[in-house]
Amino acid sequence: MELLEIMSRRYSCRSFSEKNISRDDLEMILKAGYTAPVGRGAYDQILITVIENKNLLNELDKTGSKFFNGKIKKPTYSASTVILVSAKKSENDLVHYCNASCIIENMILMSANLKIQSVYLLGAIEALKKDSELCEKLGLGREYFPAAAMALGYDREDNNKVIKNNKIKTMYI
Repeated sequence: MELLEIMSRRYSCRSFSEKNISRDDLEMILKAGYTAPVGRGAYDQILITVIENKNLLNELDKTGSKFFNGKIKKPTYSASTVILVSAKKSENDLVHYCNASCIIENMILMSANLKIQSVYLLGAIEALKKDSELCEKLGLGREYFPAAAMALGYDREDNNKVIKNNKIKTMYI
């Protein structure tokens, strides 16, 4: 697919099926993340965690649900896989959020190219930052903090025919 077509077909999926992603597809998605630009080339400051363990995904849902005051019970939307991008704690964590966003966006676009759907997770990650026990279980220890995440899998409702043609107000000065 052409890049603009891939971008126009990408949407935030909130209804994942139970079908697992193949290891080959997951490796392609991760490779796309590895190619993302990172400030000052500090790739050694980043940790990517692939979460496929159902118990850990359930714990992430419980933690994330607290962020939404229980209004959203499964903030990972029952995805079979969540990819968490964490960064080493530093004096300027802001750059790590930018780096993590670039990594996630590359992986989201590769997912769309492979007809695997995704959604950027915010609430679950904000809640995870406050759950040191779960951070420990996810291997972050005290060295890393969660910066961004995405859930991915196959759409339960097969909305792969979505094509966007959005307009954003643009000024040329």
